[in-house]
Amino acid sequence: MQHPYNISNMENILRPVAQSCAVSGTRFEPGKTVISILCIDSHGTYQRFDCAEGCEQQLESVHREVCRWRVRIIAPDVSATEKRKEANRSAAELFFALSEKAEDSELTEEEKLLINFLALHLERQRILRGVGSASGQYLHIREKKIFTLPKCKWDAKLIAGMTAHLGPLAKS
Repeated sequence: MQHPYNISNMENILRPVAQSCAVSGTRFEPGKTVISILCIDSHGTYQRFDCAEGCEQQLESVHREVCRWRVRIIAPDVSATEKRKEANRSAAELFFALSEKAEDSELTEEEKLLINFLALHLERQRILRGVGSASGQYLHIREKKIFTLPKCKWDAKLIAGMTAHLGPLAKS
């Protein structure tokens, strides 16, 4: 059957929305090909079907096909996500340790800068939320605990040194 819009030669355009085949019910695995088919049913409603390669012929008799495309399932890059999560956990642990130290004793200027830098990073990652405007207080979203940060001098030389020491964390 000739399809009005055949885009089968265009790999990886629209990823499958389903986790398994619409016909057989088998889960899509990395390395396998999925055929996505856009159809119109008898009521004029558009429907999308994601099928394992070889199962798509069973849909053609039931629905009028508008177009189809094929996609090869690629395994997700978990390593980058896991690295970012681990960096955030490390940053949060260091922030909590410095917060506890700040409650018991005076922090050095570098430690003050570091805890403020970590607070900004954790705020960006939506782990902390600033309380008030320029109050130096942050709310830990999950634990509902408020941290009051010591004031520090934001010096360009100190920030450059801190960025060099923190490496990937400073760039995320």
